[in-house]
Amino acid sequence: MFERDLMTLDFEGSGIRFLLVRGGRVVRWEALSVLPGQMSQGVVHDPASVGGALRELLDRNDAHKGRVVTSVTGLRAISRLMTLPPIKERLLEDTLRHKIRQDTSLPLDDMDLSWHVVRRAADGLEVYALAVPREAIDRQVETLAVAGLRPNAMDVKPLALARLVEAPSAIVLNVEDHSLSVLILRRWMPVVVRTVPFGVGRAAPEARLDFLLQELARTTKFYSEGHRDDAIEPGAPLLATGELFEHTDFLEALANRHGGPVQVPIPALPHPDDLPAATYSVNLGLAAKKV
Repeated sequence: MFERDLMTLDFEGSGIRFLLVRGGRVVRWEALSVLPGQMSQGVVHDPASVGGALRELLDRNDAHKGRVVTSVTGLRAISRLMTLPPIKERLLEDTLRHKIRQDTSLPLDDMDLSWHVVRRAADGLEVYALAVPREAIDRQVETLAVAGLRPNAMDVKPLALARLVEAPSAIVLNVEDHSLSVLILRRWMPVVVRTVPFGVGRAAPEARLDFLLQELARTTKFYSEGHRDDAIEPGAPLLATGELFEHTDFLEALANRHGGPVQVPIPALPHPDDLPAATYSVNLGLAAKKV
């Protein structure tokens, strides 16, 4: 049976990572860098220029038709796993917005809200809610249109990374030059997502490692204090994603300081041996999304 190409695009920092799946196999990948004034922190500021550069990348890789799945930055995104009393479906959105407003100062009117009912029972329901800045989505759609693409699906980065995890519970790190994310997963859902600008991205490796471990400790402490019956033990296994983890020395240094196992993703798709899986982790997670 003929299977259409799948293009995944990870909008990260001031660039876009492209990965092409053809015939169920990873065949090509390329990173596109643009000027910081055209794009920063994963948000496009100049759709015409970035879209034109993306179109040239697609030409180089003979990628013009097929399914398109893209990532939206996790910076300023809000994700929550909420337990609600039994309510009617038509009241769910207003209820979620009200509860999220209680937890954040960000203007929800400028964000797109989506949700997934994880569990529904007679005593209530459990809902995973996600709010993403509308500006990031709108600018991305404009950029893709300039490149001649129309997205079949868009996904926030933490959800893409969650698809790389086989175990129902896990901790995922994503470290880039400009941002750091710590995800705590329970039942394959990100129950805590902390994404912060990585101000020391160009600093020495030791400074980066110190910052990473501080944020990891802060996030796991926050979760454990609110879930004492499911507290995270020191040295819990970590899944390491992001370009920084292509460096074996850094990966080993993290494992030594953390005191527990650290591994990079193993792609589920057939792929060439030289695929930098840590760098293209988000793309691989996007490729696993059902569209």
